[in-house]
Amino acid sequence: MVRAASSQSGWTLLASGSRKIRRAMFRSSGGRWGKSAISAAAWSTLAVPLLPFGAGVGLAFGVMDNAAVSTVPVDNAGTAAGIFNTMRITGESVAVSAAAAVLTTLTAARLRGTGIPSHTATHLAGQAIHGQVTGAHHAAVAGGFADALHTLGLVLAALSTAGATLTYLALAPRGEHHTRE
Repeated sequence: MVRAASSQSGWTLLASGSRKIRRAMFRSSGGRWGKSAISAAAWSTLAVPLLPFGAGVGLAFGVMDNAAVSTVPVDNAGTAAGIFNTMRITGESVAVSAAAAVLTTLTAARLRGTGIPSHTATHLAGQAIHGQVTGAHHAAVAGGFADALHTLGLVLAALSTAGATLTYLALAPRGEHHTRE
């Protein structure tokens, strides 16, 4: 009976890992799709590849919240949820800040490649990140920003895929062949 329960929990863990992989792959598909769709076009063109990102994150939050709350006694569920969400939001804040810094740096590098002076390129890249592009360099900034966003999207897709793979490897049962009964 104990072996059967252990075997069943292993399959549950593996299935849980598979769901996490599917969610991460769904999120990462937005980055791969975004590589081909993101340009200086309308916002509706940008919305389509960004939908998998939002859906993947939304699907994962419920599972993660449940995992954090279900591992502690009922009396401490509120504390667990608060700590978990504080850490999650802190991590997201750091990640968004890092992504914005990389995006600004890549955009400035692309602008410098078009012959725009370094100081001006950095200033324009900062404006582009804030959506405040005006002036004579609008076309160059739009192109540089789109190229930088393509690169960043691919990097984030690769990180999501690597995270999904590592999650699967961490949760997969080891050593025994489990058969479904």
